[in-house]
Amino acid sequence: MRLILPFILMAGCYGCGIFKPSAKYQFSDGYYNASGTGNMRKVYIHNDDDLIRAYPVSKVAARKHVDTMQARALVYGNVAPGSLSQSPVFTKGSFDIDFLTVPIKYRFPAEGVTRQLNANLNGGLYLGYRKDFYILRYNVSPIGISKRTITHLGFSVGTYMGFGNTFVSPHVTSGAVQSEYDGVVFNRGIAAIAALNQFTAGVAIGWDRLMDGNHGSWVYNNRPWLGLVFGLNLN
Repeated sequence: MRLILPFILMAGCYGCGIFKPSAKYQFSDGYYNASGTGNMRKVYIHNDDDLIRAYPVSKVAARKHVDTMQARALVYGNVAPGSLSQSPVFTKGSFDIDFLTVPIKYRFPAEGVTRQLNANLNGGLYLGYRKDFYILRYNVSPIGISKRTITHLGFSVGTYMGFGNTFVSPHVTSGAVQSEYDGVVFNRGIAAIAALNQFTAGVAIGWDRLMDGNHGSWVYNNRPWLGLVFGLNLN
């Protein structure tokens, strides 16, 4: 029950509209750094049906100024072959808030207990800095029909805190606990995440604290582990 409770809560929040699906993998309107777009380095992107308009941006009196007279259209449809930049790249940095799960943890040997691979599910909040890359590619046919594809790559590094469960037994408490039960642990750690379009995964190094009176006997208490993480972006 403890394993599925975080996911029930998340599903309920989405159903009630508290959280909305992330648009970070989408090439949405906003400010970007640009390459492959001529002499424009900072741009404002506006999506308009089949057109993507890139407006050069400059700073005037410490404020961003969008030059609406020098927009460049990144189109697809009927164009002249060779008239489009093949791979313009747009980047954006942002603060990242994710819901992370850690389905697999590798625990190092500790106090006579051999290394272990645990499959307990854990969930928690991740805060970090994220860099997103949007790569536009155009394939133009000999008759001038072009098809645009947008590949999204994202990278993020930050900290993670959450809760999970773990199996507690005499074997992992040096005999101090005579029964077996599922204990609640508090997780915290550092994670690195990569995103490809809508898929997000990464690795984490963290520490667990058993949230009951047996934490002093648990051999893995506050010892590091390596984990595989999957993320759901919340902002």
